[in-house]
Amino acid sequence: LEGVKLEMETLSEKVREVALLAEDLRNSDNAPGGRRLSADGVAQGAVPDLPSVVARWWAAYPDIDSEVKLAIASGELDIMGLKAHHWLVHSPTALQSAFTHGGLESALDMGIILLKQLPGSSGWNE
Repeated sequence: LEGVKLEMETLSEKVREVALLAEDLRNSDNAPGGRRLSADGVAQGAVPDLPSVVARWWAAYPDIDSEVKLAIASGELDIMGLKAHHWLVHSPTALQSAFTHGGLESALDMGIILLKQLPGSSGWNE
């Protein structure tokens, strides 16, 4: 019985940590996935359309060679693709695998690790 109580306390602590991290993200100024609309009708935290951002950036640096700008833009797009894969494919798979192979406690541990990686999280490092 003592072992069960200890296990429950451990799981309770981990659930509290996940809840605190989620609350930090929810209250953060740069929390991902904001869905509230601002006064101009654009979702807060929404990303402007990529072609117009690239076009403005391209025009802002007329003295830089076009091939250099193309290399920079391509590199940034590659990084965006890797981040998208990480958050949309790798992270959910890691969480599911932790649960499947290690149970609830492992899934909570993985969730804590993943939450700390999000921008706006108290554990996030730039």
